[in-house]
Amino acid sequence: MTASRLLTSSVTALAIVGAVGWAYAQTAPAPAAEAQTPMTTPADTTAATPAPDAAAPAAEMSEPVIRADRN
Repeated sequence: MTASRLLTSSVTALAIVGAVGWAYAQTAPAPAAEAQTPMTTPADTTAATPAPDAAAPAAEMSEPVIRADRN
């Protein structure tokens, strides 16, 4: 009997807290939108190192492929 009362009161308390939290979330003011600066590109794009091509064959790689230890 004590366990069922504890369970019932816990569920009721959680429901009340959830309802109050939901109501507060619905009435709270929306956060102000922050001004975002646009991203700029570097002036000299030829000096930047290009990213490696994901579709490049493995023969062009400078490092050997690391394989998992089977033992």
